[in-house]
Amino acid sequence: SNPVEALLSLTKETEVVGVHAIDLLSPSFCSDLLEELAHIRSSGVPMRRPNGMNRYGAILSDLGFQDGLLHMLSTRIAGPLSQRLFPTLIRPPEVEECYGFSVRY
Repeated sequence: SNPVEALLSLTKETEVVGVHAIDLLSPSFCSDLLEELAHIRSSGVPMRRPNGMNRYGAILSDLGFQDGLLHMLSTRIAGPLSQRLFPTLIRPPEVEECYGFSVRY
């Protein structure tokens, strides 16, 4: 079977036209990730912030998530799915890089 078709079957349309949602990460994974981010914050290790408006977030690639999680999400899920949903807007060169960060308010 086609993996992009399988992903498409998991997407849900939202109230906003052109915006789709998909549950990719389990609640336990999200909880573990938040716990790890809290541990890093409390360790005192300096962290770069994603942008000037996000003082409490973290750049996930700085924390070791680039080669595993972010690269996999980008190349196997977000890239192929976005190219299928928006073929006139998203082309392969546009999804070769990713920038992952957390947001905390």
